[in-house]
Amino acid sequence: MKRLLIVVGIGAGVLWLVGPLHEGLGGLFQRAVKISPERRPAKPAFPPPLADVQLALQQAGFQPGPVDGRMGRRTRSALKAFQSAKELKTTGEVNRETWEALQALSRE
Repeated sequence: MKRLLIVVGIGAGVLWLVGPLHEGLGGLFQRAVKISPERRPAKPAFPPPLADVQLALQQAGFQPGPVDGRMGRRTRSALKAFQSAKELKTTGEVNRETWEALQALSRE
């Protein structure tokens, strides 16, 4: 019984030491992959995360409510107001034209 406890204790100690060591050595074998500017996509991915849309609406002066990534009444209302102000089709949905118009404002 005493031998079993010693073996289990040694095994636990080895696992305790090897776990962080393994994670540290793993970083040595991974190399950072850098994307060259010519390989980057020209346009941001569509559809964007709703939190990004809410943030862009907020920065454009519209009030989407909390930036929580949820399509609520206030976000839909802010989208409609933005679309109307930019003379886009007023759908209250994030379509490609609306997202591009929001992105154009953030570049100004």
